[in-house]
Amino acid sequence: MVSFIEFIVGLTTTIILGFLVKPILENFIPKPVKPKGLDDLIWDSLSERIEGGNVVGFFERVLFLIAFWLSQLPIIAVWLGFKIASKWEVWKNIIKLPDNLDDIPPLLLFDARKRLGNSLFTRFIVGTLLNVLIGAMAAYIGLHFFDLTAFFCTIRL
Repeated sequence: MVSFIEFIVGLTTTIILGFLVKPILENFIPKPVKPKGLDDLIWDSLSERIEGGNVVGFFERVLFLIAFWLSQLPIIAVWLGFKIASKWEVWKNIIKLPDNLDDIPPLLLFDARKRLGNSLFTRFIVGTLLNVLIGAMAAYIGLHFFDLTAFFCTIRL
């Protein structure tokens, strides 16, 4: 029974801390600035953020919580390997901007690709790192919940 309560505390911690990820990403990794000379409509279309990361992030945090909880760090390594391989494939074949677009000079297109790529990569890396840290902190808090509760109950203000 104690393990179940501890796990629920860890899962609740994961969920609560998970609400911080999107604001951190939005505030510390702003949308890339439009290159000079590129049409606003084209830039908005190219740089639009598509939802979906929230769902993946939630399950990723839960997976990391479980991996840390069970001291099975290879689960994290396998997930990160899968995530990198799948992102590589998606970025290479689906999201990649074409090598040329009509009416956009090559250097301007390169600038746009560089800005978008940097933003996507940074969000990917920072978001994943935050999820790992949240999973580790939630596992620690859950596994040591009763010890932490006893400690804080002995503190007199």
